[in-house]
Amino acid sequence: MMKKIMIIDDNEDILDIFKRLLVDKGFGVSIANNGTAGIELFKGESVDIVITDIDMPWMGCFGC
Repeated sequence: MMKKIMIIDDNEDILDIFKRLLVDKGFGVSIANNGTAGIELFKGESVDIVITDIDMPWMGCFGC
């Protein structure tokens, strides 16, 4: 069974790089370009791993 990875980041270049690398390795990939979209996407999808930026506008962060 293909593993599904969700990537949440506000940087489009990072999303593109991660998506291309992971798809080339055979993973299913979902992406969201902000925290709010990521939360909504996560509610509707079953994923094995979530990779997220720790600092996204409007979402707060650790140590800010």
